[in-house]
Amino acid sequence: MRLRIVHTTSYRYGSAVGFSPHRLLLRPRGGPDLQVLEHSLRISPSAELAWAQDVFGNLIATARFKEKASYLTIRSELLVDGPIDLWPVFQIDPRAQNYPFVHSKDEAIDLGALKARPEGPSGVGLWADGFVRSQPTDTLSLLKDLNAGVLASVAYRPREEEGVQTGAQTLAKRSAPSISPPCFTRDTLAGYTTTFAKSAAKQTSDAHLAARHSGNCMR
Repeated sequence: MRLRIVHTTSYRYGSAVGFSPHRLLLRPRGGPDLQVLEHSLRISPSAELAWAQDVFGNLIATARFKEKASYLTIRSELLVDGPIDLWPVFQIDPRAQNYPFVHSKDEAIDLGALKARPEGPSGVGLWADGFVRSQPTDTLSLLKDLNAGVLASVAYRPREEEGVQTGAQTLAKRSAPSISPPCFTRDTLAGYTTTFAKSAAKQTSDAHLAARHSGNCMR
């Protein structure tokens, strides 16, 4: 199935401002299940682009601006092709098929700050614990329940204020700003969303990038 994806981010300012370098994560990583056929990136005011590849194979563009402006527009257009499974099968390492489990040292390094829990009580842990049906519990079922829980509990809304909303604030407001995803990976679900471990984390990194580029990585 071929899909054309267009994403535009626009900012307006009260007067002309200077821009720091912008780090843009807008192009998914190609692989056996996804081919990037076309990709165009248009930025106004104009900027010099430098492309680089991170340790996971993701393409990252750094935009450097020479002129000031009272606006900023970044438009990314993609044409991708890939097989779509009605019932995708996620391969989970046998040792991680039941939660809880222990990550290997290499996986812990890759996950890095994603395993860190927020300081102080937030109520997020109690909310996430409600999805654990037993000890141990099936990992894939837990992940499906968590995703359904986020969908049922949180709605997106436009947002003008700066900063990143915490997981506790997201649950209390039952909404997350559309330019700043609710960051459930670290602040809200903490240890639960690391369940995919290294192999599944790599499989889903393109989806994470799609969420991340919608706000914070463009500032």
